[in-house]
Amino acid sequence: MTIRHAPLRGVTPEVLAGWFQNIEGTMTVEGREYPRYLIWHPLDHISFATTRLPGGSVGAGVRFKIVEVLGRDPSLLVRTRDHVDLLDDSGLRLSARLAGVEVFALHHRFTREADGTQYDSTMLFGVAGRLGRVINPVLNRRFFNERHARAWLKHNVEEVGMLEHLLPRLCAEDASRTKTSRQRAPQGAISSSPAPDCETGLVAAYGDEFAAVGASLLAISLRRSGRLSALLHDH
Repeated sequence: MTIRHAPLRGVTPEVLAGWFQNIEGTMTVEGREYPRYLIWHPLDHISFATTRLPGGSVGAGVRFKIVEVLGRDPSLLVRTRDHVDLLDDSGLRLSARLAGVEVFALHHRFTREADGTQYDSTMLFGVAGRLGRVINPVLNRRFFNERHARAWLKHNVEEVGMLEHLLPRLCAEDASRTKTSRQRAPQGAISSSPAPDCETGLVAAYGDEFAAVGASLLAISLRRSGRLSALLHDH
């Protein structure tokens, strides 16, 4: 399955790579702090964690541990521990293997455009070749049937579409925190700069517009999702 999303205006490939390297963080909405992963899709996302490379960074070679529910339907609960094959400004590729054979791959491709990024997603589920003729019907029947596929397509369109509103807001928040930190620093002290991705990656012409719209969308989504999220966490 392949989705060619509408271009993400105001967001560059560097910002997208930085986002996937830092999903474990938090952000503030309406004065409260929330996990970034929950804000990304308040109605479907439950939890996210990642392993790290020896130096503490996140990139190719780590594993993303994801829990989400597709289409707000608890019967479509997904728990994965995907291997990150690629994570840079060209895109993100996740995969899973069974007995050494790749049975799942999800590749998000980032293509730079004048006012943002073209974001394309391709998911492959099953095994190639003769073995797939035997195994794929079983895999599809038990783990990823047409109902799952339709729910995932909708879910992916929703979460990628949110990035256009979420990332400018997050970068503005990071810049604000850095400014406050600099103001409070003793004279002559060295303070850290904003993350380069946020400082240089946004197309400034869209920042204020998306920050305002994104704040309203996120607030509405959080209010609507509270009941379902509580139900899922209880289980």
